[in-house]
Amino acid sequence: MRESNVRDFVIRFLFYEFLVCQADTNMLARACQEESIDSFLRKSSVQFLEDCIKFFKAFYEGRNSKLYLLRNAICDYLLDLYPQSSSIAILGARVVTENVPQKMDPWGWDILLKHFHDIVGWWNLHSFAFRFEDLVMVRVLIACRRYESVDGSTDDIPSWQAPDEDVSQENVSAVPHSFIAVTKGFFDPESSGESKKGIAEERQTRSYLVGRMSRQDPWARKLAQELSERIGRLQILVYGRDNPVRAALFVSLSGDQNPWVKRTRSALTKEALRSQEWTVELSLENILDDLELMYSLANVSMARDYYEFIIIERFPNRKFDLAMVVDALAKLKGDMGYIDIWSYAI
Repeated sequence: MRESNVRDFVIRFLFYEFLVCQADTNMLARACQEESIDSFLRKSSVQFLEDCIKFFKAFYEGRNSKLYLLRNAICDYLLDLYPQSSSIAILGARVVTENVPQKMDPWGWDILLKHFHDIVGWWNLHSFAFRFEDLVMVRVLIACRRYESVDGSTDDIPSWQAPDEDVSQENVSAVPHSFIAVTKGFFDPESSGESKKGIAEERQTRSYLVGRMSRQDPWARKLAQELSERIGRLQILVYGRDNPVRAALFVSLSGDQNPWVKRTRSALTKEALRSQEWTVELSLENILDDLELMYSLANVSMARDYYEFIIIERFPNRKFDLAMVVDALAKLKGDMGYIDIWSYAI
């Protein structure tokens, strides 16, 4: 029989968190009196046992909408590091009470990668953050290459380094400034010519970037103001989200409150294209709808304590470079040293 490892202990705490999430008052009272999981399960109903099996089956398949319970379980496991936290005793173990502000620290992220890399990848880290600052921390740790695969290592642990897939890793200089890129779109060369049906067509696209900064970050509003003043180059929408209201902080859209992102037009001949009206295929509203869909599908429990930055290039077929955001933040922070910037982020 093998010795229990960190994953085993965290899984036990995951069961405790599932119990707290599912139990009614009577069941929770019984859990506080029992001393072990075995004794508790022997006295549990068939329905609870079936729910428990269903939960863990979905969990191991990585398709559970309650992945945040794993985050809570890790905080329970690390509770001894924070003796000031209040807790309750369930089945002989201490579990953090919900009224205590929690956070994911480097030890928590380390456990996720080392012991739960089959469930946690760079693409769903937001599911394990309590607040946006937790996500900033792990992004900074990734940028510091803390979670890079080591050549020759015997541990079969994948890396969270994915600069070719994760837009937030494309320019690591943005991360210590606490600006986390979320998604981007469209950088197509301008197309003008004949289609397969003999009809002349023209297509224009504007590249865009969506990023986030914490509402508690004093530089977030200053960055929004700085970018909004670059009206000759950019179109900006910055807003905070208080469900279900989208509250705009800065808007710099030069008249059109729903600027196009992709548009096309066609004519019988190439010469006649200029006189044709454009048909908008994608606009700012579509981006906003996509962001809401991404959020709802991800089942994110992280607090929306951040500003959403939507930055659209004003000129078609010009690529927006994240370096512009980095330069703007560097300009605002002035003499703040490189080490100070990284320390501030962590």
